Amino acid sequence: MWAFDGINPWFQANASGFGDSNNGGVTALATFDGSLYAGTINHSGAEIHSFSGVTWAPRSTGGFGNVNNYSISELVVHDGKLYAGTLNSDDGGEIWWTSNGADWFNTVPAGFFTSQIGVSSMARAAGALYAAVKSGAGVQVWRIDPLPIVQVNSNGFGVPDNSDAHDMVEYGGELYVGTVNDGSGGQVWRLRGTHWSQVSISGFGDADNLSIRSLGVYNGDLFAGTRNDTDGCEIWRYP
Repeated sequence: MWAFDGINPWFQANASGFGDSNNGGVTALATFDGSLYAGTINHSGAEIHSFSGVTWAPRSTGGFGNVNNYSISELVVHDGKLYAGTLNSDDGGEIWWTSNGADWFNTVPAGFFTSQIGVSSMARAAGALYAAVKSGAGVQVWRIDPLPIVQVNSNGFGVPDNSDAHDMVEYGGELYVGTVNDGSGGQVWRLRGTHWSQVSISGFGDADNLSIRSLGVYNGDLFAGTRNDTDGCEIWRYP
């Protein structure tokens, strides 16, 4: 972990690997209850650590008791709780939450997302929490909260090549999802009420834009970043 205060040079803000070389990367960051939380990839079981501004403290180790949870793929704050999604190619991804940083509760257990490797992205939109799950039949989007947990899209939005969704974001009070599509190029879909609409052409007209890798809101506009291994990445703005 490295930090930058806007003036001085970047500096390392943690001990390498949080003291464990098996923590090979920081895969998710979120601010919750006045602290910075970091999730790791660790094939001995993913970990979550928090930073108070002075010291780091472990908040969860060993993959929430399942070493097959090898990565914290996403951290999202919703309704006063911190949610953590995992990647797990053996048992299927899980989602856990905490309201105090110490006690964690399993809201989506192993095996719930049948045969899927895990949670690719999560976002809060219109008062609800959503998660995207990679699927061989096409990416699935699930509403996690409020209960019950339900799938809210058709697999791949009706396009099997839409295999995954690396990012989703709230924009204008609605949920926007960017897909991975190795055939025609990544797409952006919008949830308005209960109706989904495709709001970008595939790959923004270039099939080499294989995925919408990231989504962000700035100055009232929605921005989409692509993965393009042929021409280089692109950034598109909406509207």
